[in-house]
Amino acid sequence: MNDACLEHNLQVLKKSLPKKCEIMAVMKANAYGHGMLPTAKFLYEKGVRAWAVATAEEGIELRKSGISGEILILGYSDVQKAPLLRRFHLSQTVLDRRYAEELNRQRTEVSVHVAVDTGMHRLGLDCEPVEEVEKVLSLPYLKVTGLFSHLCCSDSFAREDADYTKNQIRRFEELLTKLKERNISIPKVHLLSSSGILNYGEVPTDYARAGIALFGEKSSVQDDFKNASELQQAISIKTRVVLTRLLPPGEYVGYGRTFRTERPTKMAVLPMGYADGYPRNLSGSPAYVLIRGQRAKVIGRVCMDQMTVDVTDIPDVEAGEEVVLVGSQGNETIPVETVADWAQTISNEFLSRLGDRLPIRHYYRPLEE
Repeated sequence: MNDACLEHNLQVLKKSLPKKCEIMAVMKANAYGHGMLPTAKFLYEKGVRAWAVATAEEGIELRKSGISGEILILGYSDVQKAPLLRRFHLSQTVLDRRYAEELNRQRTEVSVHVAVDTGMHRLGLDCEPVEEVEKVLSLPYLKVTGLFSHLCCSDSFAREDADYTKNQIRRFEELLTKLKERNISIPKVHLLSSSGILNYGEVPTDYARAGIALFGEKSSVQDDFKNASELQQAISIKTRVVLTRLLPPGEYVGYGRTFRTERPTKMAVLPMGYADGYPRNLSGSPAYVLIRGQRAKVIGRVCMDQMTVDVTDIPDVEAGEEVVLVGSQGNETIPVETVADWAQTISNEFLSRLGDRLPIRHYYRPLEE
């Protein structure tokens, strides 16, 4: 991952927000496949002090690596983990009133952020009536340090989507107003995730949850972001050609004989496959890689740890050539969201499936070696 791009994107996101709003860096799913610990340590050095994860285990891993500040668990934790949450100073999301009461019955003071449902209808207490939220805020063993909601279509400026997003923002702000009218102290609030930061950054909140945009990527090619062109993709995925082979017309390549040569064809084998996170359903798709700054189409089926590409029109390709699957080479670029679109998914899924595999694979070495 390119740290300079990560730092640049952090500054772009900060610029979109009010000065007093802090970035809450979302580190779930191994920081969207980019590597949780190195990413968090780098962002910590750059001043980030608020974090979001999916599980208690991720939060504990951050703490054990020396990360301080607020760590919010966005997903479910068994209420019996309350002592563990307290021990590692983790904040737990309150999923609904029932969950809040079960957590409170553990009789262990736990820091929590209360999620409220403004229209996504996933996690959170209903915004209305306000009395329901007030009851949760008053539970004795829950130390409420945050109140938040989530916008479900802030990545679109289509009229109906924009209206829905504005209505979610209005409902959240009305809840805060009603709580203040009841003389209830308001904890730190947050509403915006990556698309919200870029498209609705003027909304006053204490935190803004930055996930995919931190890495310079969009979830989908259809996403509509203000200032998207200012972001810089932080990840490149590369490998090398391990062998080339010349085939006459009429020969088949790969499992199932799904690709047949129609001309004299030079193919290259790459040591990369779906076990490394490159989707199998890119077989037979428009997918291509970059070799010598030119496009080489993926042919045949993507295998567990190998794939094949057509290099007929790229002169003199031999074993050892650098191959770019995501990133730039010469004047060509393959964005993450483009690969995700080929695979009929979103960048978040594609990247999170990379897991820890790519950073430890041995088959790519820098050219200077």
